[in-house]
Amino acid sequence: MPIPSSPSVLPARPSSAVITGLSRTDWVFIVVVVFAFGGISIILGKDAGWDFLNYHWYDAYAFLHARLGFDVAVAHHATYFNPLIHLPFYWLATAGSSWLALFYIGALHGLNVLPLYLLARSALMPADNRWLAVALTLAGLFGSTVLSMIGRTSYDSVLSVPVLAGLAVLLIKRDVLCVAPAPAAAAAAVAGLLIGAATGLKLVEGFYAGGLTVVLLLLPGRPAVRVARLLAGGAGGIAGVLLCAGFWFLALERATGNPLFPFYNSIFRSPLIDPTYFGSTNFPPEGFWATLSFPFRFLLDYRIADDARFRDLRIPLLYALLPIASVWFVVAPPRSLPLVAASARRILFLFAAGSYAAWLELFAVYRYLVGLEMLAPLLIVAVLDCAPLARRLRLAAVAILLLLAALFGYYGFGDHVARGDPYVQVTGLSFPDPGGTMLLMTGNEPMAYLIPSLPAAIPALRIDGWLAQPADATGLTALMRARVAAHRGDLFLLAAPWERTAADVATNAYGLEIVTAQCREVRSNFGGPYQLCPLRRNARARAE
Repeated sequence: MPIPSSPSVLPARPSSAVITGLSRTDWVFIVVVVFAFGGISIILGKDAGWDFLNYHWYDAYAFLHARLGFDVAVAHHATYFNPLIHLPFYWLATAGSSWLALFYIGALHGLNVLPLYLLARSALMPADNRWLAVALTLAGLFGSTVLSMIGRTSYDSVLSVPVLAGLAVLLIKRDVLCVAPAPAAAAAAVAGLLIGAATGLKLVEGFYAGGLTVVLLLLPGRPAVRVARLLAGGAGGIAGVLLCAGFWFLALERATGNPLFPFYNSIFRSPLIDPTYFGSTNFPPEGFWATLSFPFRFLLDYRIADDARFRDLRIPLLYALLPIASVWFVVAPPRSLPLVAASARRILFLFAAGSYAAWLELFAVYRYLVGLEMLAPLLIVAVLDCAPLARRLRLAAVAILLLLAALFGYYGFGDHVARGDPYVQVTGLSFPDPGGTMLLMTGNEPMAYLIPSLPAAIPALRIDGWLAQPADATGLTALMRARVAAHRGDLFLLAAPWERTAADVATNAYGLEIVTAQCREVRSNFGGPYQLCPLRRNARARAE
């Protein structure tokens, strides 16, 4: 697909001079937006989504209390995710208050205003482009999926901040990216560091490295310049990943034999699970037509691209308009003043195309693409800038498309519960002898958020779930069987009552039976009731 570019009607301004410093008014705008999103997060209340209940709360606690290996698979495969990004929120919620933690997570979301505003100010051609930049920034922050993620602890709309900041570096420094090896390498390294840091904090952000690579590879420049910026961008990306995740890779390698456990075990061969690929998603489409039509098909059925309901026109609009705009530009170059600098348009298109292609191949989970949804208003301006229309008509077309997208979008704010302290409130999770107790978990229900409410001496093992099952003959199951067999104190089961059949099967496979008459309810402000039941060894186990 040709990438449109054209000589500007007006002399292009040096991109490094586009943003020489934000004015006081600019900073007021940015701060107001950040505080507004923090306030909205407080109003919405605590995130009660599946992932929070499964691992966002637990992973921070487990890291701070050195429970890697002490607990086993309590949050399924997510038990072993990098906990670093969850630590500040957990600390604010436990040492501070729920209000403070909620404001923090909302304000982080709102920080996207800064790179989005810098991107718009840098890309737009008119000398006085502040109002248009403000409008495009706010339009980016008010996409349906973007709004739906306010206050969520999944961090997809938070890690977009360093990703978009990396892209902003490329745009602001685009004049030097094509000229000499040293300055091009410096700009590429900073952009790579930012995107690498986001990837280290959450590995699924790595698809944006595809966009970065395409930009650094296809921008003009002598071979020495291309090589320098590619190597520097790659080195910066690796440094960012290691800076934010290197400690965790080492911890997992020591504990499991796989630095990415449980993923890519066909490569790392941890003895704890089967040597299979164990990827993270089943969403990527298969087949040429399914792949080609993917953005239109997920408009009709969100389930092919995410577990949670969503609907937004922005990505499908870009997907349809970008190739049309490319052809349009080739056959009928615009004669009026451009809105977006040609050099900025090239970077935006290359980054969006490369990131989308990598996302489609690796994950195809829509919420991971929220950064491009934020960038879409500026991209739509760049696309329509290729049309041979008057400036006013192009702006009118942008406004109409963004209004249609806003009206068509689905705004679902997920599950939230009321504010209050302590952040997680649990009743019924008590034991007669905590020092000699082991807790077993069964089923797929997300319950790991309850584990921080246990007495610290009690280990928790999920003997039945997505990562381990009693009959799978893996090293992980063998390890848990040995620990259960060697335990001489009390054994308890924690399970959801609607998964009781699975609990009976799993405990029986371990030579245990549930003392149903002594089961009691465990409740929390996030869900339940769950069942806490004593376990005893069955006749076969006692005979052995």
